Amino acid sequence: MPPVRANDRALREVLSNLIDNALKYTPAGRQIYIKVRYKAADGDRAGYSQLPAIAVAVSDTGSGIPPQDLEHLFERHYRGEKAQTEIPGTGLGLAIARDLVRQMQGEIEVFSPVNPEWLPSAETNLLYPTDRGTTFVVWLPVNN
Repeated sequence: MPPVRANDRALREVLSNLIDNALKYTPAGRQIYIKVRYKAADGDRAGYSQLPAIAVAVSDTGSGIPPQDLEHLFERHYRGEKAQTEIPGTGLGLAIARDLVRQMQGEIEVFSPVNPEWLPSAETNLLYPTDRGTTFVVWLPVNN
């Protein structure tokens, strides 16, 4: 994989936050997946189509994020419907993650239910639920 334009510390914080959230919101016995992929400039990513990039996706098989929460996820102090439980948090993690990704000239996307493109390949002969779960994808530009 080619190197990306990124701040090591910031990228570590972003990925740590996404993985921590996946672990917090995925019940015991279910899985999380991390997938890294190179994507050439091909026009399929809004606002990011002209740059080759590396994508890091964190997907989980939890219950997913309600549609009404998706548009607010990256707002400071916003905690969705499912977070109004005993799960600890301040509602700052995703807002900080988005800000750090933007500082690295990247983008962050969220899909819920999970985006099957980011699950393990079909060759593994395992079935993964695609009707629930969440996928966060961090796109970072390739360092030319």
